[in-house]
Amino acid sequence: PVLAVRAEALRLQGCLREAILDCDEALGLERACRGALGTRGRCQLELGKFQQAVADLGRAVEGAPAAPLLVARAEARVHLREFEEAVADCSAALAEAEDALAFAVRAEAQLLAGRPRECLADCERALALEPSDAYTWAVRGQASLLESRCAEAVRHCERALELCPQLEIAGTVRARARAQAGGALA
Repeated sequence: PVLAVRAEALRLQGCLREAILDCDEALGLERACRGALGTRGRCQLELGKFQQAVADLGRAVEGAPAAPLLVARAEARVHLREFEEAVADCSAALAEAEDALAFAVRAEAQLLAGRPRECLADCERALALEPSDAYTWAVRGQASLLESRCAEAVRHCERALELCPQLEIAGTVRARARAQAGGALA
């Protein structure tokens, strides 16, 4: 466990490759070390190695799911376009406790699965817990646009841009909403 703790500290410092090496060593000593599997899975997620992240995080949650690990696995599954599995992981995490990130990840999975109403409900709950999450505001804007609620989409994207002016998706969705409204929204 000492190596797993050190690996998590390295991950939090952004030293992902070094953290993975410590996790590998810890797993060599104890093949089912949940801490090492969870940390290595999160590192893989941050490095864009989504298949490996899902595998490690899946092993980490076997037998005793932990909400943060389920949400991390859900994030990897969204990148792999495994939307139903991502929704299931987030729902399992939310059964343990309400969490803004779990709602936000599930909202994105719902949006990408073509379920804007469910997405909007999850965005609402995520933003109630974390109102300064710019990306969730942008996802809410995308879902509103899919529902042909252009004025709402513009408002949500403008809020996202207030919080994070460089968030490209918010600007893109806002422009599409204005165009879809036929120029009625300035």
